Amino acid sequence: MTNSLMALLISTASLMAALASWFVLRWGQSAGSPLPSPDERHRKSEDQFIPRIGGVAIAMGFAASLILGLAMVNETRDILVTWTPCLLTVGSMFLLGLWDDLRPLGAKAKLLGQLTIATGAYFMGLRVELLTGFSGDSIALHETIAFASTVGWLVALPNIVNLIDGIDGLAGGLGVFASITLAIVMAGSGQFVAGAIALCFAGATIGFLIFNFPPAKIYMGDGGAYTIGSVIATLSLQSSQKGSIAAIFLVVMIALGLPILDTTLAILRRSLRGVPLFRGDASHIHHRLLDLGHSTRRTVFFLYGLCLTLSLAGLVVFWTQGHALPIVAAALFIGSILLTRYLGMGTDLSNVRKQVAQASEWRSTVRRSHRLGEYLLSELPHCRDALEFWQLFDHAAERLGFIADARIPEATSVVSVQTKGNPALCLRYPEGLQGKHNRWGMADCLYPAFAAATQRWSHPEAVSAHKSETRGWKYSTMVVLSA
Repeated sequence: MTNSLMALLISTASLMAALASWFVLRWGQSAGSPLPSPDERHRKSEDQFIPRIGGVAIAMGFAASLILGLAMVNETRDILVTWTPCLLTVGSMFLLGLWDDLRPLGAKAKLLGQLTIATGAYFMGLRVELLTGFSGDSIALHETIAFASTVGWLVALPNIVNLIDGIDGLAGGLGVFASITLAIVMAGSGQFVAGAIALCFAGATIGFLIFNFPPAKIYMGDGGAYTIGSVIATLSLQSSQKGSIAAIFLVVMIALGLPILDTTLAILRRSLRGVPLFRGDASHIHHRLLDLGHSTRRTVFFLYGLCLTLSLAGLVVFWTQGHALPIVAAALFIGSILLTRYLGMGTDLSNVRKQVAQASEWRSTVRRSHRLGEYLLSELPHCRDALEFWQLFDHAAERLGFIADARIPEATSVVSVQTKGNPALCLRYPEGLQGKHNRWGMADCLYPAFAAATQRWSHPEAVSAHKSETRGWKYSTMVVLSA
Protein backbone atom coordinates (compact mmCIF):
# COMPACT_ATOMS: atom_id res chain seq x y z
CA MET A 1 0.00 0.00 0.00
CA THR A 2 1.55 3.27 -1.15
CA ASN A 3 1.98 6.32 1.04
CA SER A 4 -0.35 8.35 -1.17
CA LEU A 5 -3.12 5.77 -0.84
CA MET A 6 -2.61 5.64 2.91
CA ALA A 7 -2.85 9.43 3.12
CA LEU A 8 -6.03 9.34 1.02
CA LEU A 9 -7.64 6.75 3.31
CA ILE A 10 -6.77 8.66 6.49
CA SER A 11 -8.05 11.91 4.99
CA THR A 12 -11.27 10.19 3.89
CA ALA A 13 -11.80 8.80 7.38
CA SER A 14 -11.23 12.18 9.03
CA LEU A 15 -13.37 14.11 6.56
CA MET A 16 -16.26 11.65 6.66
CA ALA A 17 -16.21 11.51 10.48
CA ALA A 18 -16.17 15.32 10.67
CA LEU A 19 -19.06 15.63 8.21
CA ALA A 20 -21.04 12.95 10.02
CA SER A 21 -20.41 14.72 13.35
CA TRP A 22 -21.71 17.96 11.85
CA PHE A 23 -24.86 16.26 10.53
CA VAL A 24 -25.49 14.54 13.86
CA LEU A 25 -25.03 17.87 15.63
CA ARG A 26 -27.43 19.65 13.28
CA TRP A 27 -29.97 16.86 13.61
CA GLY A 28 -29.71 16.98 17.37
CA GLN A 29 -30.25 20.75 17.43
CA SER A 30 -33.25 20.65 15.11
CA ALA A 31 -35.03 17.41 15.92
CA GLY A 32 -33.77 16.63 19.39
CA SER A 33 -31.46 13.74 20.11
CA PRO A 34 -30.74 11.39 22.98
CA LEU A 35 -29.61 13.29 26.03
CA PRO A 36 -27.58 12.05 28.96
CA SER A 37 -29.52 10.01 31.46
CA PRO A 38 -29.79 11.34 35.03
CA ASP A 39 -27.01 9.01 36.17
CA GLU A 40 -24.76 10.05 33.29
CA ARG A 41 -25.55 13.72 33.85
CA HIS A 42 -24.04 13.76 37.30
CA ARG A 43 -20.85 12.12 36.01
CA LYS A 44 -20.30 14.46 33.07
CA SER A 45 -18.42 17.68 33.65
CA GLU A 46 -20.55 19.81 31.39
CA ASP A 47 -24.12 20.93 32.02
CA GLN A 48 -25.32 21.45 28.45
CA PHE A 49 -27.77 19.26 26.58
CA ILE A 50 -25.51 17.74 23.93
CA PRO A 51 -26.19 14.86 21.50
CA ARG A 52 -24.44 11.70 22.67
CA ILE A 53 -24.55 9.55 19.55
CA GLY A 54 -21.21 10.72 18.16
CA GLY A 55 -20.19 7.08 17.83
CA VAL A 56 -22.20 7.11 14.60
CA ALA A 57 -19.75 9.65 13.17
CA ILE A 58 -16.69 7.60 14.16
CA ALA A 59 -18.22 4.43 12.67
CA MET A 60 -19.17 6.20 9.42
CA GLY A 61 -15.71 7.69 8.95
CA PHE A 62 -14.03 4.37 9.68
CA ALA A 63 -16.37 2.46 7.36
CA ALA A 64 -15.91 4.97 4.52
CA SER A 65 -12.13 4.65 4.61
CA LEU A 66 -12.30 0.83 4.71
CA ILE A 67 -14.70 0.68 1.76
CA LEU A 68 -12.49 3.03 -0.26
CA GLY A 69 -9.39 1.03 0.64
CA LEU A 70 -10.98 -2.26 -0.40
CA ALA A 71 -12.06 -0.73 -3.70
CA MET A 72 -8.48 0.34 -4.50
CA VAL A 73 -6.54 -2.86 -3.71
CA ASN A 74 -6.33 -6.17 -5.51
CA GLU A 75 -6.54 -8.54 -2.51
CA THR A 76 -10.09 -7.58 -1.57
CA ARG A 77 -11.35 -11.15 -1.21
CA ASP A 78 -8.46 -12.31 0.96
CA ILE A 79 -8.68 -9.22 3.18
CA LEU A 80 -12.42 -9.68 3.69
CA VAL A 81 -12.02 -13.35 4.61
CA THR A 82 -9.28 -12.51 7.12
CA TRP A 83 -10.89 -9.48 8.72
CA THR A 84 -14.60 -10.38 8.67
CA PRO A 85 -14.60 -11.64 12.32
CA CYS A 86 -13.04 -8.35 13.44
CA LEU A 87 -15.48 -6.21 11.45
CA LEU A 88 -18.50 -8.16 12.72
CA THR A 89 -17.29 -7.90 16.30
CA VAL A 90 -16.66 -4.15 16.09
CA GLY A 91 -19.96 -3.56 14.31
CA SER A 92 -21.88 -5.56 16.91
CA MET A 93 -20.23 -3.70 19.80
CA PHE A 94 -21.03 -0.39 18.14
CA LEU A 95 -24.68 -1.33 17.65
CA LEU A 96 -24.95 -2.48 21.27
CA GLY A 97 -23.56 0.85 22.49
CA LEU A 98 -25.78 2.82 20.12
CA TRP A 99 -28.81 0.89 21.35
CA ASP A 100 -27.93 1.94 24.90
CA ASP A 101 -27.54 5.56 23.76
CA LEU A 102 -30.96 5.58 22.13
CA ARG A 103 -32.81 3.43 24.66
CA PRO A 104 -30.76 2.94 27.85
CA LEU A 105 -30.10 -0.65 28.84
CA GLY A 106 -29.26 -1.88 32.29
CA ALA A 107 -25.68 -2.75 33.22
CA LYS A 108 -26.49 -6.46 33.32
CA ALA A 109 -28.12 -6.38 29.87
CA LYS A 110 -25.10 -4.60 28.38
CA LEU A 111 -22.68 -7.04 29.98
CA LEU A 112 -24.70 -9.99 28.66
CA GLY A 113 -24.64 -8.46 25.18
CA GLN A 114 -20.88 -7.94 25.35
CA LEU A 115 -20.29 -11.50 26.51
CA THR A 116 -22.46 -12.82 23.66
CA ILE A 117 -20.55 -10.78 21.06
CA ALA A 118 -17.17 -11.80 22.49
CA THR A 119 -18.20 -15.47 22.53
CA GLY A 120 -19.29 -15.21 18.91
CA ALA A 121 -15.92 -13.68 18.00
CA TYR A 122 -14.13 -16.57 19.68
CA PHE A 123 -16.02 -19.17 17.65
CA MET A 124 -15.38 -17.17 14.46
CA GLY A 125 -11.67 -17.71 15.03
CA LEU A 126 -10.73 -14.44 16.74
CA ARG A 127 -8.95 -15.93 19.72
CA VAL A 128 -5.77 -16.34 21.75
CA GLU A 129 -4.38 -19.85 21.31
CA LEU A 130 -0.63 -19.50 21.77
CA LEU A 131 1.37 -17.50 24.28
CA THR A 132 4.37 -16.35 22.29
CA GLY A 133 7.24 -14.48 23.89
CA PHE A 134 9.70 -12.01 22.41
CA SER A 135 12.16 -14.83 21.82
CA GLY A 136 9.69 -16.70 19.64
CA ASP A 137 9.03 -19.57 22.05
CA SER A 138 5.35 -20.49 22.24
CA ILE A 139 3.15 -22.23 24.77
CA ALA A 140 -0.21 -23.67 23.71
CA LEU A 141 -3.06 -22.47 25.93
CA HIS A 142 -5.75 -24.77 27.24
CA GLU A 143 -9.05 -24.19 25.49
CA THR A 144 -10.70 -22.92 28.68
CA ILE A 145 -7.90 -20.43 29.29
CA ALA A 146 -7.96 -19.37 25.62
CA PHE A 147 -11.71 -18.79 25.77
CA ALA A 148 -11.58 -16.84 29.05
CA SER A 149 -8.65 -14.71 27.83
CA THR A 150 -10.31 -13.86 24.53
CA VAL A 151 -13.71 -13.04 25.97
CA GLY A 152 -12.18 -11.11 28.87
CA TRP A 153 -10.04 -9.02 26.53
CA LEU A 154 -12.92 -8.22 24.17
CA VAL A 155 -15.21 -7.24 27.05
CA ALA A 156 -12.67 -5.39 29.20
CA LEU A 157 -11.32 -2.90 26.64
CA PRO A 158 -14.66 -1.37 25.55
CA ASN A 159 -15.62 -0.98 29.20
CA ILE A 160 -12.42 0.70 30.36
CA VAL A 161 -12.63 3.16 27.45
CA ASN A 162 -16.27 3.83 28.33
CA LEU A 163 -15.35 4.32 31.99
CA ILE A 164 -12.83 7.05 31.22
CA ASP A 165 -15.22 8.87 28.89
CA GLY A 166 -16.23 11.47 31.47
CA ILE A 167 -14.64 14.63 30.08
CA ASP A 168 -14.62 16.19 26.62
CA GLY A 169 -12.07 14.77 24.21
CA LEU A 170 -10.39 12.33 26.59
CA ALA A 171 -11.64 8.97 25.29
CA GLY A 172 -11.26 10.14 21.67
CA GLY A 173 -7.67 11.26 22.27
CA LEU A 174 -6.92 7.97 23.99
CA GLY A 175 -8.26 6.14 20.92
CA VAL A 176 -6.02 8.18 18.61
CA PHE A 177 -2.85 7.50 20.64
CA ALA A 178 -3.62 3.80 21.02
CA SER A 179 -4.45 3.37 17.32
CA ILE A 180 -1.28 5.10 16.15
CA THR A 181 0.78 3.05 18.61
CA LEU A 182 -0.78 -0.17 17.30
CA ALA A 183 -0.13 0.94 13.72
CA ILE A 184 3.58 1.44 14.48
CA VAL A 185 3.85 -1.95 16.16
CA MET A 186 2.04 -3.70 13.32
CA ALA A 187 4.12 -1.99 10.66
CA GLY A 188 7.24 -3.04 12.57
CA SER A 189 5.94 -6.61 12.54
CA GLY A 190 5.31 -6.55 8.80
CA GLN A 191 1.49 -6.48 9.16
CA PHE A 192 0.82 -3.53 6.88
CA VAL A 193 -2.90 -4.15 6.35
CA ALA A 194 -3.50 -4.15 10.11
CA GLY A 195 -1.40 -1.01 10.43
CA ALA A 196 -3.41 0.68 7.69
CA ILE A 197 -6.69 -0.22 9.42
CA ALA A 198 -5.39 1.22 12.69
CA LEU A 199 -4.38 4.48 10.99
CA CYS A 200 -7.76 4.74 9.26
CA PHE A 201 -9.47 4.42 12.62
CA ALA A 202 -7.16 7.07 14.10
CA GLY A 203 -8.16 9.36 11.23
CA ALA A 204 -11.87 8.79 11.87
CA THR A 205 -11.43 9.55 15.57
CA ILE A 206 -9.51 12.75 14.79
CA GLY A 207 -12.36 13.91 12.57
CA PHE A 208 -14.80 13.34 15.43
CA LEU A 209 -12.53 15.15 17.92
CA ILE A 210 -13.02 18.38 15.97
CA PHE A 211 -16.50 18.51 17.49
CA ASN A 212 -15.72 16.65 20.73
CA PHE A 213 -12.73 18.68 21.93
CA PRO A 214 -13.54 21.00 24.87
CA PRO A 215 -16.03 22.55 24.87
CA ALA A 216 -17.73 19.57 23.23
CA LYS A 217 -20.60 20.00 20.82
CA ILE A 218 -21.26 16.26 20.66
CA TYR A 219 -20.52 13.23 22.86
CA MET A 220 -19.41 9.83 21.53
CA GLY A 221 -21.73 7.94 23.90
CA ASP A 222 -21.44 4.23 24.57
CA GLY A 223 -21.51 3.57 20.83
CA GLY A 224 -18.29 5.51 20.32
CA ALA A 225 -16.55 4.19 23.43
CA TYR A 226 -17.42 0.59 22.57
CA THR A 227 -16.17 1.13 19.02
CA ILE A 228 -12.81 2.47 20.19
CA GLY A 229 -12.34 -0.32 22.71
CA SER A 230 -13.42 -3.09 20.36
CA VAL A 231 -11.24 -1.84 17.49
CA ILE A 232 -8.17 -1.84 19.73
CA ALA A 233 -9.09 -5.26 21.15
CA THR A 234 -9.80 -6.95 17.80
CA LEU A 235 -6.79 -5.45 16.05
CA SER A 236 -4.47 -6.67 18.80
CA LEU A 237 -6.05 -10.15 18.77
CA GLN A 238 -5.94 -10.48 14.99
CA SER A 239 -2.36 -9.23 14.78
CA SER A 240 -1.13 -11.35 17.67
CA GLN A 241 -2.05 -14.48 15.70
CA LYS A 242 0.67 -13.59 13.20
CA GLY A 243 3.35 -12.25 15.53
CA SER A 244 4.52 -12.10 19.10
CA ILE A 245 1.45 -12.07 21.30
CA ALA A 246 3.56 -10.85 24.23
CA ALA A 247 4.66 -7.77 22.29
CA ILE A 248 1.19 -6.84 21.03
CA PHE A 249 -0.59 -7.27 24.34
CA LEU A 250 2.13 -5.63 26.41
CA VAL A 251 2.20 -2.59 24.15
CA VAL A 252 -1.59 -2.25 24.29
CA MET A 253 -1.73 -2.65 28.06
CA ILE A 254 1.02 -0.07 28.59
CA ALA A 255 -0.53 2.35 26.09
CA LEU A 256 -3.88 1.99 27.90
CA GLY A 257 -2.21 2.41 31.27
CA LEU A 258 -4.26 5.51 32.13
CA PRO A 259 -7.74 3.94 31.79
CA ILE A 260 -6.48 0.68 33.32
CA LEU A 261 -5.23 2.58 36.38
CA ASP A 262 -8.44 4.57 36.55
CA THR A 263 -10.55 1.41 36.29
CA THR A 264 -8.52 -0.35 38.99
CA LEU A 265 -8.91 2.59 41.35
CA ALA A 266 -12.65 2.77 40.59
CA ILE A 267 -13.12 -0.92 41.38
CA LEU A 268 -11.20 -0.61 44.67
CA ARG A 269 -13.04 2.59 45.58
CA ARG A 270 -16.50 1.20 44.90
CA SER A 271 -15.73 -2.11 46.59
CA LEU A 272 -14.58 -0.36 49.77
CA ARG A 273 -17.59 1.94 49.76
CA GLY A 274 -20.03 -0.88 49.13
CA VAL A 275 -21.27 0.80 45.96
CA PRO A 276 -22.17 -1.36 42.91
CA LEU A 277 -19.21 -1.63 40.53
CA PHE A 278 -21.25 -0.44 37.53
CA ARG A 279 -22.50 2.69 39.28
CA GLY A 280 -20.75 5.84 38.10
CA ASP A 281 -19.20 8.37 40.45
CA ALA A 282 -17.31 11.64 40.27
CA SER A 283 -13.98 10.44 41.67
CA HIS A 284 -12.14 9.45 38.50
CA ILE A 285 -8.68 10.81 37.72
CA HIS A 286 -10.04 13.56 35.47
CA HIS A 287 -12.57 14.58 38.12
CA ARG A 288 -9.83 14.89 40.72
CA LEU A 289 -7.78 17.09 38.39
CA LEU A 290 -10.82 19.32 37.88
CA ASP A 291 -11.38 19.47 41.63
CA LEU A 292 -7.78 20.64 42.04
CA GLY A 293 -8.67 23.73 40.00
CA HIS A 294 -7.46 22.72 36.54
CA SER A 295 -9.60 23.77 33.60
CA THR A 296 -11.17 21.17 31.31
CA ARG A 297 -8.70 21.86 28.50
CA ARG A 298 -5.70 21.83 30.81
CA THR A 299 -6.87 18.54 32.28
CA VAL A 300 -7.32 17.02 28.82
CA PHE A 301 -3.87 18.16 27.66
CA PHE A 302 -2.29 16.82 30.86
CA LEU A 303 -3.93 13.41 30.31
CA TYR A 304 -2.96 13.51 26.63
CA GLY A 305 0.63 13.93 27.81
CA LEU A 306 0.26 10.86 30.01
CA CYS A 307 -1.21 8.87 27.10
CA LEU A 308 1.66 9.92 24.84
CA THR A 309 4.24 9.00 27.48
CA LEU A 310 2.64 5.58 28.01
CA SER A 311 2.45 4.94 24.26
CA LEU A 312 6.15 5.74 23.90
CA ALA A 313 6.93 3.46 26.86
CA GLY A 314 5.06 0.63 25.15
CA LEU A 315 6.96 1.22 21.92
CA VAL A 316 10.27 1.18 23.79
CA VAL A 317 9.39 -2.26 25.16
CA PHE A 318 8.55 -3.41 21.62
CA TRP A 319 11.66 -1.95 20.00
CA THR A 320 13.97 -3.46 22.65
CA GLN A 321 12.28 -6.88 22.37
CA GLY A 322 11.26 -6.76 26.00
CA HIS A 323 14.70 -5.94 27.44
CA ALA A 324 13.48 -2.55 28.69
CA LEU A 325 10.39 -4.03 30.35
CA PRO A 326 11.80 -4.08 33.94
CA ILE A 327 12.83 -0.44 33.70
CA VAL A 328 9.54 0.61 32.13
CA ALA A 329 7.53 -1.38 34.69
CA ALA A 330 9.40 0.22 37.61
CA ALA A 331 8.95 3.69 36.14
CA LEU A 332 5.21 3.11 35.61
CA PHE A 333 4.80 1.82 39.16
CA ILE A 334 6.53 4.84 40.67
CA GLY A 335 4.63 7.18 38.35
CA SER A 336 1.31 5.62 39.38
CA ILE A 337 2.07 6.15 43.07
CA LEU A 338 3.12 9.77 42.50
CA LEU A 339 0.03 10.50 40.40
CA THR A 340 -2.41 9.00 42.90
CA ARG A 341 -0.79 10.88 45.78
CA TYR A 342 -0.91 14.15 43.83
CA LEU A 343 -4.61 13.57 43.22
CA GLY A 344 -5.20 12.77 46.89
CA MET A 345 -6.07 9.16 46.02
CA GLY A 346 -3.08 7.52 47.68
CA THR A 347 -3.43 5.28 50.69
CA ASP A 348 -1.45 5.44 53.92
CA LEU A 349 0.00 1.93 54.01
CA SER A 350 0.26 1.98 57.80
CA ASN A 351 -3.52 2.37 58.04
CA VAL A 352 -4.56 -0.14 55.38
CA ARG A 353 -5.90 -2.71 57.86
CA LYS A 354 -7.85 -0.05 59.75
CA GLN A 355 -9.28 1.40 56.54
CA VAL A 356 -10.35 -2.00 55.23
CA ALA A 357 -12.02 -2.88 58.54
CA GLN A 358 -13.78 0.47 58.63
CA ALA A 359 -14.91 0.09 55.02
CA SER A 360 -16.43 -3.31 55.73
CA GLU A 361 -18.49 -1.73 58.53
CA TRP A 362 -19.66 1.00 56.18
CA ARG A 363 -20.68 -1.28 53.32
CA SER A 364 -24.12 -2.21 54.64
CA THR A 365 -25.01 1.44 55.28
CA VAL A 366 -23.83 2.54 51.86
CA ARG A 367 -25.74 -0.29 50.18
CA ARG A 368 -28.88 0.80 52.00
CA SER A 369 -28.24 4.37 50.88
CA HIS A 370 -27.85 3.16 47.30
CA ARG A 371 -31.20 1.39 47.44
CA LEU A 372 -32.85 4.57 48.72
CA GLY A 373 -31.19 6.55 45.95
CA GLU A 374 -32.47 4.10 43.35
CA TYR A 375 -35.95 4.36 44.88
CA LEU A 376 -35.87 8.16 44.59
CA LEU A 377 -34.79 7.93 40.95
CA SER A 378 -37.60 5.50 40.17
CA GLU A 379 -40.18 7.72 41.87
CA LEU A 380 -38.97 10.96 40.26
CA PRO A 381 -40.92 10.57 36.97
CA HIS A 382 -44.12 9.87 38.92
CA CYS A 383 -43.96 12.96 41.16
CA ARG A 384 -46.52 15.57 40.17
CA ASP A 385 -44.39 18.51 41.25
CA ALA A 386 -41.16 19.43 43.00
CA LEU A 387 -42.83 19.62 46.41
CA GLU A 388 -43.87 15.98 46.27
CA PHE A 389 -40.38 14.81 45.29
CA TRP A 390 -38.53 16.86 47.92
CA GLN A 391 -40.79 15.49 50.61
CA LEU A 392 -39.73 11.98 49.54
CA PHE A 393 -36.12 13.11 49.46
CA ASP A 394 -36.32 14.57 52.96
CA HIS A 395 -37.84 11.37 54.29
CA ALA A 396 -35.09 9.23 52.69
CA ALA A 397 -32.38 11.51 54.11
CA GLU A 398 -33.91 11.30 57.59
CA ARG A 399 -34.01 7.49 57.38
CA LEU A 400 -30.24 7.57 56.85
CA GLY A 401 -29.68 9.71 59.93
CA PHE A 402 -29.39 13.12 58.31
CA ILE A 403 -31.12 16.02 60.03
CA ALA A 404 -33.99 17.43 58.02
CA ASP A 405 -34.76 20.44 60.22
CA ALA A 406 -31.99 22.97 60.86
CA ARG A 407 -33.91 24.45 63.80
CA ILE A 408 -32.89 21.48 65.97
CA PRO A 409 -30.51 23.00 68.56
CA GLU A 410 -28.03 20.18 68.21
CA ALA A 411 -24.46 20.48 67.02
CA THR A 412 -24.32 19.35 63.42
CA SER A 413 -21.77 18.71 60.71
CA VAL A 414 -22.28 19.05 56.97
CA VAL A 415 -21.25 16.72 54.17
CA SER A 416 -21.24 18.07 50.60
CA VAL A 417 -21.28 16.29 47.24
CA GLN A 418 -20.84 18.20 44.00
CA THR A 419 -19.56 17.81 40.46
CA LYS A 420 -18.27 20.73 38.46
CA GLY A 421 -21.06 22.54 36.64
CA ASN A 422 -23.79 20.93 38.78
CA PRO A 423 -25.49 22.01 42.01
CA ALA A 424 -24.08 20.90 45.35
CA LEU A 425 -25.94 18.62 47.73
CA CYS A 426 -25.29 19.49 51.38
CA LEU A 427 -26.70 17.29 54.14
CA ARG A 428 -26.51 17.87 57.89
CA TYR A 429 -25.97 15.15 60.49
CA PRO A 430 -25.31 15.07 64.26
CA GLU A 431 -21.73 15.94 65.06
CA GLY A 432 -21.48 13.02 67.47
CA LEU A 433 -21.84 10.56 64.58
CA GLN A 434 -18.86 11.96 62.69
CA GLY A 435 -16.57 9.12 61.63
CA LYS A 436 -19.01 6.36 62.57
CA HIS A 437 -20.51 6.14 59.09
CA ASN A 438 -19.34 6.96 55.59
CA ARG A 439 -21.48 10.08 55.35
CA TRP A 440 -19.94 11.15 52.05
CA GLY A 441 -20.67 7.76 50.49
CA MET A 442 -24.24 7.89 51.78
CA ALA A 443 -24.78 11.38 50.37
CA ASP A 444 -23.16 10.35 47.08
CA CYS A 445 -25.76 7.58 46.71
CA LEU A 446 -28.52 10.20 46.92
CA TYR A 447 -26.80 12.60 44.54
CA PRO A 448 -28.04 11.14 41.20
CA ALA A 449 -31.66 11.63 42.31
CA PHE A 450 -30.83 15.11 43.59
CA ALA A 451 -29.11 16.07 40.30
CA ALA A 452 -31.98 14.66 38.24
CA ALA A 453 -34.53 16.61 40.29
CA THR A 454 -32.67 19.91 39.96
CA GLN A 455 -32.42 19.22 36.24
CA ARG A 456 -36.14 18.54 35.92
CA TRP A 457 -37.09 21.62 37.91
CA SER A 458 -34.41 23.74 36.33
CA HIS A 459 -34.32 26.72 38.69
CA PRO A 460 -32.32 25.61 41.74
CA GLU A 461 -32.15 29.15 43.17
CA ALA A 462 -35.95 29.38 43.19
CA VAL A 463 -36.24 25.85 44.59
CA SER A 464 -33.91 26.73 47.45
CA ALA A 465 -35.80 29.93 48.24
CA HIS A 466 -39.15 28.16 48.05
CA LYS A 467 -37.99 25.44 50.40
CA SER A 468 -36.90 27.96 53.01
CA GLU A 469 -40.34 29.58 52.93
CA THR A 470 -42.40 26.38 52.99
CA ARG A 471 -42.46 24.50 56.27
CA GLY A 472 -43.26 21.22 54.55
CA TRP A 473 -39.95 21.30 52.65
CA LYS A 474 -37.76 21.65 55.76
CA TYR A 475 -34.02 22.22 55.32
CA SER A 476 -32.50 18.88 54.44
CA THR A 477 -30.78 20.17 51.32
CA MET A 478 -28.99 23.36 50.43
CA VAL A 479 -28.66 24.01 46.70
CA VAL A 480 -25.42 25.80 45.93
CA LEU A 481 -24.54 26.71 42.37
CA SER A 482 -20.99 25.82 41.44
CA ALA A 483 -18.58 28.53 40.42
